[in-house]
Amino acid sequence: MHSSQLPDRLVGKIYDTALEPRLWPELLEHMVTYLKPNIEVGEQGKINTNLIWVKEPKEEVPSSYTQLLEHMQRSSDIAKRLGVVKEKECIQRKLLNQIPLPCVLLRADKQIVEINDSAMRYMSTNRELSVNGSHLTFESGRLRAEFESGMASLFFPGQKNKEIAFVVRPSFDTNPTTINLTRVDNLQGLESHVLMFIATVDQAQKVDVSSFSTRFKLTQAEQEILKSLVEGKTLQLVAAHKKVSIHTVRSQLKSIFGKTGCHRQSELVKLVLLQSTQQERQQKEKQNIILLDAQCFHQTMLLPDGRKLGYSDVGNKSHAPLVMLHPSTGSRLQQHPNKQIAFEQRVRVISIDRPGYGLSDTCEGASLKSVAKDVGYLMDSLNIQRFAVAGFCGGGPYALAVAAQFRHRVVHTNLISSVTPFQEINLLHGVKTTNKMMAHLALKAPEVLRHLIFLIAKNVVDEPERYFDQVIEHLGVSDASVLQEPEALENFVVAFQEAMRQGSAAFVHDLYTLSNPWETDYSAITSPITMWHGHEDRHVPIQYAQQLAHVLSNVTIKNQPQHGHFLIYYLWGDILAESAAAFEQDEQIESA
Repeated sequence: MHSSQLPDRLVGKIYDTALEPRLWPELLEHMVTYLKPNIEVGEQGKINTNLIWVKEPKEEVPSSYTQLLEHMQRSSDIAKRLGVVKEKECIQRKLLNQIPLPCVLLRADKQIVEINDSAMRYMSTNRELSVNGSHLTFESGRLRAEFESGMASLFFPGQKNKEIAFVVRPSFDTNPTTINLTRVDNLQGLESHVLMFIATVDQAQKVDVSSFSTRFKLTQAEQEILKSLVEGKTLQLVAAHKKVSIHTVRSQLKSIFGKTGCHRQSELVKLVLLQSTQQERQQKEKQNIILLDAQCFHQTMLLPDGRKLGYSDVGNKSHAPLVMLHPSTGSRLQQHPNKQIAFEQRVRVISIDRPGYGLSDTCEGASLKSVAKDVGYLMDSLNIQRFAVAGFCGGGPYALAVAAQFRHRVVHTNLISSVTPFQEINLLHGVKTTNKMMAHLALKAPEVLRHLIFLIAKNVVDEPERYFDQVIEHLGVSDASVLQEPEALENFVVAFQEAMRQGSAAFVHDLYTLSNPWETDYSAITSPITMWHGHEDRHVPIQYAQQLAHVLSNVTIKNQPQHGHFLIYYLWGDILAESAAAFEQDEQIESA
């Protein structure tokens, strides 16, 4: 380094990134500029013709890295504390956004805590109510007086009534509107707050009252009353509209209470609104079942040393088993959007979380060999004797380690856009100028890198669109097209979120492992190896894949001129078919 004192601009950018994680690309550039004289140009190790690494002597870590570590640690601590606050706000916002009605969460002093999207849309098109700083503003003195009176009465000592409603627009208006104030206690750790609902006919039309009525076996008359209540009408207005007595309406409401288990009118309305939102959620879950419901994506087993191993198991149990090793930015949830392909190709896809990723416990000193052993234990627990293995990107070296360690059990090996030992390991897309610096930190100061990755990961998880917008600029047409597919992009984000479930330490360790000598005996591999690599791969250039193919035995390299790094999304069916064919051939040999 130039001096023992870090430049003020670098220190400032470290703390700026804690407050605004989206600034991480600028922080990386500052770090590259500062560390550049310390990053050697050339290979990090030498490779002989047998693909066996020859270690070079380790250099002493400069003492000035301690200063950098101190600032990075403080920065990530600040980001974590801010993250807790933002997470609490996010929980509140998500809670309110589950209700399709305009809704505002208020403190006892009438200050706004949170406001949902529906309320913001309502206020943008209606003049009666608006936001001024952290308070609500009412156009008319009458509404302001009713609001203030209602808030005061809800917090009056000994007040048992927790709900108050008042009319914004009368029933004869084109869009009748009612405001409901409900005192809530212990909402996500909050006490003595008020939920303000704005009930309008426009909003009520979006609520599916009919399915709710069918579920609880409501009569037609009861359904009509319920619809009116959701629209914000009072019982008196309902009675007048139906031309029946208020006693009749109350009797029918009592019948609705008995069928639904509700005790108050507001409780009933909220139940209808929440069910409507739940139906929308269920529809989304059906479209993306991998994220929430399917148990096959969230399996665990106990390893002999007491660690938990997380894995997904997708496909028919009688089909050819394929163990999938995820990329360094992924997890067991890195899945092709079309799950039907695995069934069509008669392949059972089993994806594991490496130590520290997703559901898997950490493992001190985890290595290519130790991960391979974990795969063996999993296969034993599933009573699988013979299996194929595949590795995507950073998962490639682990796939080779499994094939070498279980030479008599692995029937086929797929390397898909795999990293190689001939290049600087590049685990983050779109940050090419800093890959060497990150590999350098992984070897020299992994704790510095761990805090740096935390800041990067925080922004990728919080604002994935911003990250992938930057990534697309560095991709070819084929890869950019993948990231423009909503299902594929969503899976990237979900898999990355799961990868960072326990923090960034596993990701950093992966970079450290792949930047160090791999020490796998590749001559032990007896299975056929198929390498899938795109000419347009700007993440792992194809010349490195070709170089790797020349030093491995029994290799078929399938060059894809029109594809790039994400060719797996285009060729998933072909990849599975290759493994299925190898498995079928192996069974024929075994039975001969």
